[in-house]
Amino acid sequence: MNSTSTGWMLFIASVGMMCSLLAVDVAKLAKWNDVFQPSFIALIMAHMGVVITAFVGGKIIPPDRNINSKERISDTKL
Repeated sequence: MNSTSTGWMLFIASVGMMCSLLAVDVAKLAKWNDVFQPSFIALIMAHMGVVITAFVGGKIIPPDRNINSKERISDTKL
């Protein structure tokens, strides 16, 4: 798996996690108009921030590997 597909898989996993966490918050709503309340919007913003941070974090971590080798470059040779 290359870094692009790894990044997209991380993004999909993060969105799935966000949906599962938002399900609890949506279940607590008394009526659909509560979606427009500042407290609920703040929860959505917090969840989106986590998803974006996980996606960007997964993309900026450089691989410490030689593509042609099964070892890390930083491993000590015996």
